Amino acid sequence: MPYRFFSFFRPDVSPAFFAAAFFAAALTACNNDDDSPDLPPGAEYPLILDFEETTDEVLHLYVGGVPADTDGLSPEDLFTDAELLNFTPDIFENQAFIFTEDSLIGPGFPNAVPYYLENDTLYATVQTDPGLADTPVATGDLTALRLPRGVYKYCITSDNLTTCSQGEGFAEYTAANIEAGISSIPPQEIFGPDDSLAVYSIVLRFTPR
Repeated sequence: MPYRFFSFFRPDVSPAFFAAAFFAAALTACNNDDDSPDLPPGAEYPLILDFEETTDEVLHLYVGGVPADTDGLSPEDLFTDAELLNFTPDIFENQAFIFTEDSLIGPGFPNAVPYYLENDTLYATVQTDPGLADTPVATGDLTALRLPRGVYKYCITSDNLTTCSQGEGFAEYTAANIEAGISSIPPQEIFGPDDSLAVYSIVLRFTPR
């Protein structure tokens, strides 16, 4: 089966922000060149973890900085079809993580990169400015990986004019980490009475074929 590997990162939000959002703090680590992680019983390289299902669907709405009731609402009520394009089920069907002993290819990493597993977290070593960095990719191990995916839309109303900014990526968004990523203003000062923030997150689950 052919696999499509592409990055979901949008240009208006950095990969570093996604990592911080997912893990709620900046996680850094050094690859200590340990042996390759243990394979599941009976498995061998190359090991392929296929997309299995989406879980942990979460929809939040904040108006004036206060959580609003989302009972009865769907993501389509808060986001446009274009904003939800990368959340349609068929876009994940041909996604997979492919591991060799020392490299991986997968969602967000169309080219082979070094990797390692530590504390139930999969890290990839990627090129950044000014050098290499170890970036958290997913949680779990080689028997199952969980990859968060999120989108948000932040709208400000002033003088009867509403402007919105948005972002999406491999992140589990919350109001707090979105505020931290889009503004240096203290969170309590960001929201006006008519401002809103919509957040939609899912988790992608990958398991060996």
